[in-house]
Amino acid sequence: MAARLAFQLQRLEAMRKASEKLFALPQFGRDFFPRGLPEGVRVLKTPLWQAELFELLQAYTRQRVASVDRTYKIELPKVFSIEDARARLQRILGAIPEWVELYKVTPARGVDAPASSVVASSFNAALEFAKNGLLEIRQLSHFEPIYIRQRRDADAARADLREVPNDAIG
Repeated sequence: MAARLAFQLQRLEAMRKASEKLFALPQFGRDFFPRGLPEGVRVLKTPLWQAELFELLQAYTRQRVASVDRTYKIELPKVFSIEDARARLQRILGAIPEWVELYKVTPARGVDAPASSVVASSFNAALEFAKNGLLEIRQLSHFEPIYIRQRRDADAARADLREVPNDAIG
């Protein structure tokens, strides 16, 4: 019985070593991968279309005529006019006692123009009012917000401005 047990243990040891050798081999899908068969190159030697010289010239002429007859119309960009910005700033001029950002007094809704155009026109109008002595403008440093307020002694300048028509401002 001891001899059979020893033989069985030897067999198990041999199976264990064989399985370790098998698992040490490169495995399909982990260490190497399958390859497909290469496809041959297919060459088509038959033409797909036929055309005579006259037909080619007709097609070329149609393309040239279509490109010549085109008319281009460039749409003008939508802008917020300086006159509208000036009128709006003049309406709210008395309601700006302290420093307020110029961006906050520009119209945000109801204007059919890009925001950059609205801000630029409002800034231009504010510069005109500052030139006429109605507004004070300040900016603390580069790329900081621009602040405006009504000038303290603006009453005299406003009286002068009422006498001048809007077309003469600027």
